[in-house]
Amino acid sequence: MDIDRRYFLTQALLAAGVSATGASAQSGANKLGIPGPYRGRVVAVQHPGSVKSGRYQREPVRDMMRKAMMELTGAPSWQDAWRIFFEPGDVVGIKVNPVGRPYLISAPEVFQEIVAGLEVAGIKRQDIVAYDRYRDEFLSGGFQKWLPEGVRWSSATSTNDGLQLDMKGYDLDHYVEMALVSAKANPTDPHHRRSYLARFITKEVSKLVNLGVLKHHQSAGITIALKNLSH
Repeated sequence: MDIDRRYFLTQALLAAGVSATGASAQSGANKLGIPGPYRGRVVAVQHPGSVKSGRYQREPVRDMMRKAMMELTGAPSWQDAWRIFFEPGDVVGIKVNPVGRPYLISAPEVFQEIVAGLEVAGIKRQDIVAYDRYRDEFLSGGFQKWLPEGVRWSSATSTNDGLQLDMKGYDLDHYVEMALVSAKANPTDPHHRRSYLARFITKEVSKLVNLGVLKHHQSAGITIALKNLSH
């Protein structure tokens, strides 16, 4: 199935950084489908104690996220806010970003509060999966060392070998056809022209939380939601 890149990325994201995919997305399409229930709404929160001595502080980060979820949704409590997006039976993937390791990566303080929000929405920990496309980068980022007990993790392939033609972790039926190939690629080989979705995403996960990191990127220019989800 050939997927237009623009269509895929717009369908994959919701305003709050949450997206719905697969069967669960179809059942909740009216509620969470693009453009989402909070189209164009941006929430900013601040806390003077969120960073001390160059380190994120767990409790202020928690308070910021709970306030932001309530302001985004208008829910009377942070628990109700999370229940707008998630429900028991969902399998939720959390896309982390290890590229700027060791310092500029997805933070455990934010991840842990996401897990807390998912749990109050009725999601079991075994149905929460942290992931990145490269196994070695995930491990090098140290995510596995602080994942809450019971939360799983996954990846699409072991490492970036330049051409990235190891297909075992990818779904060959779901891809974006690219007009250009790298200098090392063979333009006559369809695998060199296609960007495949991870099998984990198409077969196991019903919803995604996109935990990007605001930073510079030499190819994309800047890393936010779209860049983090596609890489």
